[in-house]
Amino acid sequence: MRTFRFISIITCIITLFFLTGCKNEKSPRGAGSADLDAWSHSAIGEAGQFTNPDTKDWIPFIPRFEDVDAGGILDAGKYIEKPGGQHGFLRQDGMGNFVFEDGTQARFLGGQITPFPEKEEAEWIVKWMHRHGLNYGRTHGFGLPTDENWDKMDYFLYQCKQAGIYLVLTPIYWTEFEIEDPDGNLVKTSSHIILFFNDNMEQAVRDLWKSFYNHKNPYTGLRYKDDPTLVAFEFKNEDSPFWALSWVKRDLPVFWKEIQKQFSEFLREKYLSTEALRNAWTLEGYPSALAPGESLEKENVDLIEMSGWHVEQNDEDIGFRHRKSDQTAFLHKKLTEFYARSYKYLRDLGCKQAICGSNWRGHSYSMRHILEADSHMDFLDQHDYFDHPQGGWRTRDAVHHNQSMLKSPQAGLVGNLAPRQVINRPYTVSEWNIGAWNEHVMEAPFTMISTGLLQGWDGLIHFVLVPRRPPEENPVLNDRYFNVGENPSVILQYHTLTRMWHRQDISEAEPVFIRRIAPSELHMPSAIPSKFFPEAFILTFGEEIPEENEYGHMLAVVGKVGNEFVKQPTPHFEAEGISEYLKQNEKISRSMNGELTWDWGQGYMLVNTERTQAICGYIGGINIEAEAISFRTSKNYGMVAVTTLDDNATIRNSRNLLITAIGRARNTGTLYGNAANRDKTTDKHASNIHLPPEHRVAVLELGGAPIITEPIKGKISIALDHPDKALIYQLDDLGNREEIIESKVVEDKLEFNLPGNYNCRMYEIVVQ
Repeated sequence: MRTFRFISIITCIITLFFLTGCKNEKSPRGAGSADLDAWSHSAIGEAGQFTNPDTKDWIPFIPRFEDVDAGGILDAGKYIEKPGGQHGFLRQDGMGNFVFEDGTQARFLGGQITPFPEKEEAEWIVKWMHRHGLNYGRTHGFGLPTDENWDKMDYFLYQCKQAGIYLVLTPIYWTEFEIEDPDGNLVKTSSHIILFFNDNMEQAVRDLWKSFYNHKNPYTGLRYKDDPTLVAFEFKNEDSPFWALSWVKRDLPVFWKEIQKQFSEFLREKYLSTEALRNAWTLEGYPSALAPGESLEKENVDLIEMSGWHVEQNDEDIGFRHRKSDQTAFLHKKLTEFYARSYKYLRDLGCKQAICGSNWRGHSYSMRHILEADSHMDFLDQHDYFDHPQGGWRTRDAVHHNQSMLKSPQAGLVGNLAPRQVINRPYTVSEWNIGAWNEHVMEAPFTMISTGLLQGWDGLIHFVLVPRRPPEENPVLNDRYFNVGENPSVILQYHTLTRMWHRQDISEAEPVFIRRIAPSELHMPSAIPSKFFPEAFILTFGEEIPEENEYGHMLAVVGKVGNEFVKQPTPHFEAEGISEYLKQNEKISRSMNGELTWDWGQGYMLVNTERTQAICGYIGGINIEAEAISFRTSKNYGMVAVTTLDDNATIRNSRNLLITAIGRARNTGTLYGNAANRDKTTDKHASNIHLPPEHRVAVLELGGAPIITEPIKGKISIALDHPDKALIYQLDDLGNREEIIESKVVEDKLEFNLPGNYNCRMYEIVVQ
């Protein structure tokens, strides 16, 4: 089996690098990872992957404060039941689903929110979420609020409750506490990682939890622990004893000494003596993994950083196998014991919310230890990003690779997230996105909501989808690297995607692969043998995976995948007939239910259901044939979607359809280039960049107002029961009808052009 590199995850679980019936004509594009040449041979950068096209015909997008009150056909608020909490607290049913106390099934779709908006902003944010059909919000890392911020959060929670929007409020991330350190000194330090090893830090965190959940909201009259609008509780955002060990060793030596002592005590209980430990850690023919000077008596046995453990390049790596097994057993014990204590504490406190652990996935094969610990909680939650910025959190500092996720089967959100679910536990993803200044950012919501439906995920939080405040008079795409709340190539998809999600247009798939993990396999210093890759991969800039006899991440589009923790070694579950749907050589994967297709050679994903048919990615130069529609576009990259606005009708018999056709978005005057062309004073974080220099894409000029989108040109043909009675209206961005678009009936199908010069992105079909 080929050896792969996994990623060490730092802060936001960073991923560093990243048809049914499709009639493929010869494409002007060559296959390959993120081949942007097809956009414009003259516009492609000399180094890196970026474009600077002529934008004179691009369409302005100008969101306004009053848009949230527009109503009309685009308003998806009807899918949100008001008020929140009327069905009781959230539970899990033991079969992998969320249900409320009265048995009502619960599914959530939303975005990251700001925790302390001004009251007028809170009202606007709630209206914005309601209009877009979002019933779920999350924020984290805000600590214990001040009196002023308590009032803001209380009022925001009250507004969300009235609107039927459920919240996850996680106060702790890198939150600092003043505690007594192991040497008896009073210090102020972050709770990160040492929380799992230090009793004083654990008590400080508990005190915060107690103050937070006992707080009474004057607007609702409820303590936070008694309010079912607070739907779930996370112990802590993105934390684990398994990661950033070198940070503790370097910056917190007194706490590192405490961790060494605990590890030594764990080993003493197992081996009794240093000599027995040395023998146990000596693999025949290799040097002992116990370093000179380490001993149980001195209580100084070190823990080693875990990233890269799957790669054994020399004798020392091989000789560390037994040491690795003991270290993972120790860290897993610390994690599960902390989870058990914390779960009991919160329940004793009166917390009635659904509880999960944290959202850090692990690196290398340690992911299995994280998932096993999390599987004992009420639900699992994970995070992932494609093209996370490197070198800074603002666009002016950051670099990125700008690759297409849909042409990167060895990396990306879909393949990295689906294998982390555990069968029979609800699964949410509370942070996910593609970097906001990656030119393929529209792929994130399209793929996540489509595959989330197929996989049966219970909640999705798009980071950062919800605007922090109402738009200014001349809004622009800002330089916060993940904020997409004003990006039309993202936001205008949600009028279709929220309908898909709440109606469950894509049906949940049957399992096609379940990786079964027994206790004896948990601490193996190697990957668990499997034809399916469950860990996270990085972008390889052209290296193809997997081997012919292996399943890659594309299997997540065939059907449901996941993990099951069993009592003794058990063969993995593998469905029959997978090869009929996963065509490795043709670079196409399609779901067994026929509703989702991923062509990673061409670089697109296709949704093909009775109520929604849509495509996103590299769509130019091919004829797309779905069940009721066919289309061809001359613009090579974009998204085209057709969905019924009548929830009880199919596309064929609907009397009201919405068509969305959107291309890339940017500010007027945005300029991309290679980071080498940027003013060196802005590259202050270059030492933290792991991309090869030739792949370091930077935004050289942010640009200004207005925000603009590339028009989509092409032809659409739709099979309707009464095409001769159909009218097509051009719509503005609020769904208001403008002029009628010319159309004709050809072979009992309604046919019309997307000329791209109407300065619109959406159309409505009305069958009279």
